[in-house]
Amino acid sequence: DDLRRVQGAVLQAHSLAAIARESIAEMSALFPGRAFALEGDAHVRCDAQWLGEAIGNLLKNACEHTPADGKIVLQMEATETAFFCNLWDNGGGVAPQELPRLFERFYRAQSRESKGAGIGLAIVQEIVRRHHGSIYASNIPGGLCMHMTLPRLNLTES
Repeated sequence: DDLRRVQGAVLQAHSLAAIARESIAEMSALFPGRAFALEGDAHVRCDAQWLGEAIGNLLKNACEHTPADGKIVLQMEATETAFFCNLWDNGGGVAPQELPRLFERFYRAQSRESKGAGIGLAIVQEIVRRHHGSIYASNIPGGLCMHMTLPRLNLTES
């Protein structure tokens, strides 16, 4: 149905906690020492495949930059108009001057040991933009937090 397609995304109502649980299960298998916590839920009209890719990339990035016994927390909250998701880790954060560049394609933070190609967070940003949302990173005590906001589209629209 073309009315449900927005820039290549198929928008349907989904539980974001359910999408996140799938990504957490995958990351738990790849990074067995990490502790994951999922708090909250929201039902949002989104493309589940693409938003799952974004959450998976955020989790993978956090796993790669936390110690073997690291902790990653995914907090979700919804209001009448927006969905808020914060993903934080205890991996030490990044140098403050690197925060604005984390979502640039091929950028790899110099203050963090990284083996990736530097495209995971750029992909996340594009997926979030295609859902008409925004994402940014901030340092928190002991780690890094990714702050994602998506507008809540009417769940009853078809």
